[in-house]
Amino acid sequence: MIRKSSPLEMFEAPMSGKRTLTLACWVAVAAVALSGCASAPLSFLYDQQVYRPQVLNRFPLRVLAIDGSFTAFRPVPIAPGTHALLLAAAPVAGFTIPPEKTYTIDIAPCTRYYIAAQRTSPLLQDWDLVVEATYATGGCDPARELEKAKTAAISGIAPRASSVLETTTASR
Repeated sequence: MIRKSSPLEMFEAPMSGKRTLTLACWVAVAAVALSGCASAPLSFLYDQQVYRPQVLNRFPLRVLAIDGSFTAFRPVPIAPGTHALLLAAAPVAGFTIPPEKTYTIDIAPCTRYYIAAQRTSPLLQDWDLVVEATYATGGCDPARELEKAKTAAISGIAPRASSVLETTTASR
């Protein structure tokens, strides 16, 4: 004799598996978050927005690379110290390729930077980097962040919760 399962039993099994999967996901997220707290840089670059829109000829920027390594995270986490940023401004009307420039910037620990492009005219492609605002990052110890940055620089090891996608070349 074949036993038919009730509608309640059909939904019970997948739900218990779903709960287990959800619990496993939360545990994985917590583990990544806790491991990142020990080594993640706590300075950030906020791009792709204009913090003070009332300023004329101010345009959004996009951080393309930090010290030659391309980034995809927003806001962009960055270690304290001096870095070379490859930036692209939004193109002016009539142009399709955004103008790119490299700027050297000194990043302080535990700081949020709001950056934008300043043009002399809305019709010109040329622009300059403007740090519109800086704010302290809450729950951050600047001395500890500087120590982590020094240790990473001396050992040549990037922080575990890296903000950049490493550029690699395949050896043939």
